[in-house]
Amino acid sequence: MRKFKQQFLAGPYLIWIIGFIILPMVMILYYAFTNSDGAFTVEYIAAIATETNRKAIFLSLKLGVAQFYPRHRNFASSGVGGDPSLALALRPHVVRCFGV
Repeated sequence: MRKFKQQFLAGPYLIWIIGFIILPMVMILYYAFTNSDGAFTVEYIAAIATETNRKAIFLSLKLGVAQFYPRHRNFASSGVGGDPSLALALRPHVVRCFGV
């Protein structure tokens, strides 16, 4: 009886996983490798290598690494978005990328 109860409680979790993780991932892969006609293509994957996309990816990776390996101890203890120095540090990148 206990095993049946555990399996019964796993049902909503499985529905959630299928609906919000597996199906979106399948759709992302489908649209990444097909064009508007539905034919197989690697054009969209190759577009990642353009200079603009490459800069955006590397900036994102640098910001992610900076979040986990901060230079200043107070930045690490402040949490995400808690330290205004992050905004000051990003200012040159924002100006260069978006002209703000």
